[in-house]
Amino acid sequence: MIFDKFSKGQFKSEFIQDGFYSLVNCDVHTKLGTCQAQLALAQDSATPNENSVLVSVPSGKIYALSKTSGKIWERATNGTWSLVNTNANGAHAGGGYFNNRLWYFTSTNLGYFDLSSTWSDSFGIFTNTNTTRPFLCGGVNRAFAYIGDGAQLARVDKDNIFSANVLEIPLGETITDIREWGDDLVLTSIGDQTKIYRWDQFSDTYYKPDLVAYKDIDMLIQSQNSNIIYALCRTKDGYAEFMYYTGSELAEISERRIWDTTDADSYMKTEFDGRIHFAVGTKVYTLRNSALVCEYTATSAIQSLATDGDNLFVDCGTNGVYKTGTSRATAVIQTPVIVGTPQEIYVPYDSLPAGTSITGRVKINGGSWTAITLINDAEQMRYSLQGGLPAESVIFCQIEISLVPSTTLTPSIRSIEIK
Repeated sequence: MIFDKFSKGQFKSEFIQDGFYSLVNCDVHTKLGTCQAQLALAQDSATPNENSVLVSVPSGKIYALSKTSGKIWERATNGTWSLVNTNANGAHAGGGYFNNRLWYFTSTNLGYFDLSSTWSDSFGIFTNTNTTRPFLCGGVNRAFAYIGDGAQLARVDKDNIFSANVLEIPLGETITDIREWGDDLVLTSIGDQTKIYRWDQFSDTYYKPDLVAYKDIDMLIQSQNSNIIYALCRTKDGYAEFMYYTGSELAEISERRIWDTTDADSYMKTEFDGRIHFAVGTKVYTLRNSALVCEYTATSAIQSLATDGDNLFVDCGTNGVYKTGTSRATAVIQTPVIVGTPQEIYVPYDSLPAGTSITGRVKINGGSWTAITLINDAEQMRYSLQGGLPAESVIFCQIEISLVPSTTLTPSIRSIEIK
């Protein structure tokens, strides 16, 4: 068996043979057909030190809107953070950039900063008291900013006129995310049932909603240059699965799942390095052409993501803000289950810089992970198993390969071959 389809990503079950069971801290996009260790996240600053929503603006500055207080921090383009405002209306529920302003909102009020000197914490008042407030800058020529307000949709136009209710869905539902589909908006909601709506931005009402057979939808994932919308949906057990929007309904993407029940929301995503990145728990994933890969791992639960174009920024709450560093993380790759006893294991590489290495472990018959000895054959440019597996009776097993970096350097492998 040869496992080399890194670009297909990871699958929901260890028994699916068409890809990998797990790809953590893996870069499968830089050199297609190979896998190497991704950059590690490094702390950018110990403050902000509260759960925050990160918002980037075109100047390269980043703002952190505290979800536990009214504090707003600013990251200057030289990398220094400072407290620049304390919202009189308390903790934030979200924010975004639109029309040369930073917009921020609490459970009750809409505020803005003109990116110069003027702060207005109470520019607008929402109809509903709500802590779930997704944001979207959209419309023709990006002429509107939309904000979820429970069962209503609020809007700011290009003249900075605030409308508290431009669309209303059934009472008792809460809008959880907003994306564009051509000239229309797509909204997700939770309530007695999980639904997805489509609206043309001008009519008094929406098209017929589609019922979704999941507990809820955490977020909609879409590249700015793509009309493909993925939905991160929750099973009844709380795990994350994926569907895609067809224009009228959500259709299933088979065999993709994240085994993590940690809640996520619409602020835990951003477009970076040509791919949409989104967070669940402590991990940052990409979903490209339906291929799911974990690219980064944080030290604690992730609250939001943003980018200044050159770096990915990750808010880790009380642990501060992290960003993509220069050193590499250890990449960990797990194969599907292999039936029988492998006699040979090879890991061909195309690059093995000085100080880097490749190590391995095995899980036999569903037990715990045990180290195996892999020896480097530099002439053949591959690592191979030495001494056999540490068990006499192997009914089935999994192989785990780790790509161990040396600061900025990383191994790059072409496949995992098991015979």
